[in-house]
Amino acid sequence: ASALLHHRIAELLMDVGTSETAYIQELLPEVDALVPDRRARLLDHWLRAVRLRENLPTRGFTHLSRLSIHAPEIAADAAREGDEALFQRAMSAGAELMRLRRARLEQIFVPLLVEAEGPPPLVHRAALLAAGLGAVARIRTALEAGRPEDAQRVVEAYAEVAGQNRVLDALRRLAAGR
Repeated sequence: ASALLHHRIAELLMDVGTSETAYIQELLPEVDALVPDRRARLLDHWLRAVRLRENLPTRGFTHLSRLSIHAPEIAADAAREGDEALFQRAMSAGAELMRLRRARLEQIFVPLLVEAEGPPPLVHRAALLAAGLGAVARIRTALEAGRPEDAQRVVEAYAEVAGQNRVLDALRRLAAGR
């Protein structure tokens, strides 16, 4: 029943999965058996944290921000990999986050990484999450219909709205099929 503990577990699963996988697999070859379905588990832990608390002691709204970033990123990667269950889980996690904490996400502003004069424009996490989930769904639909040029246009439209970020990288991979 600890939102902070669920958040920390998700962060550990994310770290193991992205930055130290090769090192950890060398030390613990059975790591995949120890942490099966890592991305689904980290989504579940962040979602549990979101359900339990809007803010975390000493961490604020980090769990909301992380889930708003990783839900569309994981959905895009799962769609590219053909993992329907993980795709649905990530899309559902993003939708539930919006349903439960939309008002708070609309208060969390982040600077866009775009080339522009002056200070970077700001956008709130709710807008980024909605744009990311929508882009994943539209790219997937375009690719299933055999229209890769439409998928690429969705990527470009997302980049204009959201700037350079992790989700954009995942959308590019999905649209390119790699």
